[in-house]
Amino acid sequence: ISLPENMKEIIFVDLSNNGMGPLLPDDIAKALSSYPKLKTLCFTDNKLENLQDFFKNDNIDSFNLAQNHFHELPEHFFENFPKLETLTFDCNFLINFPQQKSDSVITLSMPLNCIESISSSDIYFSHLTTLDLSKNRIKTLPNNFSKSFPKLSYLNLSDNLISQISEDDTDDSVFPQTLRILDLSNNFIEKFSNSITSISNLLILNIINNRITCIPQLQGKIKKIRASRNLISKIENQELNLIKHFTLAHNGLTEFPSEIKMKVLETFKISYN
Repeated sequence: ISLPENMKEIIFVDLSNNGMGPLLPDDIAKALSSYPKLKTLCFTDNKLENLQDFFKNDNIDSFNLAQNHFHELPEHFFENFPKLETLTFDCNFLINFPQQKSDSVITLSMPLNCIESISSSDIYFSHLTTLDLSKNRIKTLPNNFSKSFPKLSYLNLSDNLISQISEDDTDDSVFPQTLRILDLSNNFIEKFSNSITSISNLLILNIINNRITCIPQLQGKIKKIRASRNLISKIENQELNLIKHFTLAHNGLTEFPSEIKMKVLETFKISYN
């Protein structure tokens, strides 16, 4: 397949499922670089492993590279697409989180890769608010994870291999205080660290299917906790005045957790205890 150059009004191009790869054809890269109004580009379900460094476009704000064969993000990727706001990189073969920087990306989706580690010292996404790293092989998070993503609001780390989350110290924090939704379901976490309990703006916490035995005191702003399928037998005394939904099914509780004050609770599930 080929594309003509200099199509002045094109804003959307979908090249999914065309068997392209391992490298994007030069003529397609040159054509897409010449489209001055191109906003959305979709390369899903191809065989791409890399992109030419000369492939650049100053206007693309949404790029979908899901279901390809990338083992790493192309070098200078964010420099070549300086206005990119949404990157979808699901179902590739990334082993490490890309050690790159971006001041434009807002949403980054990378589930179903093979990511094992995150080296936060070389990563900085100043405006990122949504990050999906679910269904990878992540075992640990760096102590200063928050410094790489200072404006993060939604973080999905479900279906990984995390067994422990570091405690915060005076200099570093794992999660940024901007975080509102945290999904840690389907991991191997045994206890809440203060890096979780100290997130001041957290509204929704999902810790389904871990190995947690006790719920400590949480921040009072939280509105929804999903904690089914753990080993919870104790909940510390506290007031959760804004919580509306609390799920504790499939745990080890022997009595109703009356030590929690929940004035506006609407949904409470405590089956299979």
